[in-house]
Amino acid sequence: MVRRAGLYDRLHVIYSIVILSIATRGETQGARPRGAFVYLVHPQRTEELTASLTLLQKHFRSIYPGYPVYLFHNLPGPVPLSVVPPDMPHVKWQLVEGFDQLPLTYKWVDHPSQQDWPVGNYNHMIQFWLSRVFQQPAVRHLDYYCRMDTDSSFLSPSPVDIFHKMHEGSYKYGYRTQAVDPVAVTGGLWDFLDGFLTNHPHASITAAHNGFELPPVDKRNTSDVTTYYNNFEVVNVKAFTTSKDIRDFTKEVEQTNNVYNRRWGDAPLRFVVCQLFLDVEVDVLQFCEISYEHQGLKFHASC
Repeated sequence: MVRRAGLYDRLHVIYSIVILSIATRGETQGARPRGAFVYLVHPQRTEELTASLTLLQKHFRSIYPGYPVYLFHNLPGPVPLSVVPPDMPHVKWQLVEGFDQLPLTYKWVDHPSQQDWPVGNYNHMIQFWLSRVFQQPAVRHLDYYCRMDTDSSFLSPSPVDIFHKMHEGSYKYGYRTQAVDPVAVTGGLWDFLDGFLTNHPHASITAAHNGFELPPVDKRNTSDVTTYYNNFEVVNVKAFTTSKDIRDFTKEVEQTNNVYNRRWGDAPLRFVVCQLFLDVEVDVLQFCEISYEHQGLKFHASC
């Protein structure tokens, strides 16, 4: 029988979260953070990669120089070096070992959002951003990485060094905006979370502290899942790789095979991780001052 957390437990967990966040805030100010931009190169979108890199150089790297760009890929044959603008230094191609490794049991789920990827590769992409990105040697040594998609771009000069701002405030996760993933690609996720929170009451307490609630049982099949629109995200590598809670949660997600069987996305899963294991008000930063575009959707600076 699972013991329900009492008032003392709730206060203790909330107090611990706040104290830990305050204690680490500002610990690493001063030194330049080890940041990098990270792409997973779409096998058929190298032309739009050039456009994204061009705007990244113009609107960020020319203003805040020195941050490398890693182009992760599973491309057959030689990499297309010509897609990188000639005036861009410190751009490195990185082969993703085991990118197309499948779980022992899975079934392909056909969904319109993944039609432009080769069969199965959309799920591999989700798995990469969910966990495999943290296993890459080029990422493991970083303090922060900023994810960029080949169809994403900065729309205007960035008024802030995103890595320095994360570092200065000791934030663990940064995002530009929120969205939702529909029930068509999140089937079973609410029930999975219900079981996980029952077995991990400390995560339930943190979720309540963040105002994160599960929908009623009779509405779970019609309730979308909120996401961080994480085609742009800035991730504190250490925070996500050293947390046993996050590692255990990710492992349990992967054991369901539902990244493949039901097309659970990395976006809602990243949002859930933040709600269950971080103090969102303290540890998560919205970059509202960034003007950004993804697949034609424009998000202009709002602060």
